[in-house]
Amino acid sequence: MLSANDPTVGGFVDCVRLAWSVHLMLIQDGNVARDTVSGVASQEFQNLSSCLEVVFSNNVFQFLLEKVLRTAAYQNDDEDIIYMYNAYLHKLITIFLSEPFARDKVKEVKEKVMAILSPYRMGAPHGFSQFNISFDHAAEMSSQPFISLLDFISEIYQVCIHFGMHL
Repeated sequence: MLSANDPTVGGFVDCVRLAWSVHLMLIQDGNVARDTVSGVASQEFQNLSSCLEVVFSNNVFQFLLEKVLRTAAYQNDDEDIIYMYNAYLHKLITIFLSEPFARDKVKEVKEKVMAILSPYRMGAPHGFSQFNISFDHAAEMSSQPFISLLDFISEIYQVCIHFGMHL
């Protein structure tokens, strides 16, 4: 495939992987409810795990922010269309974060970020902490999947605040 080296195409493929992993989570819930064969469930679990690994390692949330949500084409679209896009993103992220497997993956990437921050924390009076972070380190932090996920969620709910009330 000639376009495999194109980062934009790769980013959109990762978006499809995110949607596919949410789909697999929903299917897995249905299969567990029907007591499916464990071999099939194991294969689906492996597929889901590999999808999520690629989604987080390629930081699809950062791609969605930079190449979709914060583009002029997206922001200048019809207000009703933007509302619908955000409604679908809200549904996607709500399902994603409601699944235990995805939450475990989010906790894992959160712990990586906290481990990066750990050496920079210094105790301050009254239990507050101060961060002594350089510009390069701040850029590194913003490219972390957990930080991008938080920014992605924030971006969705800044446009449609009332979506957050249904969580």
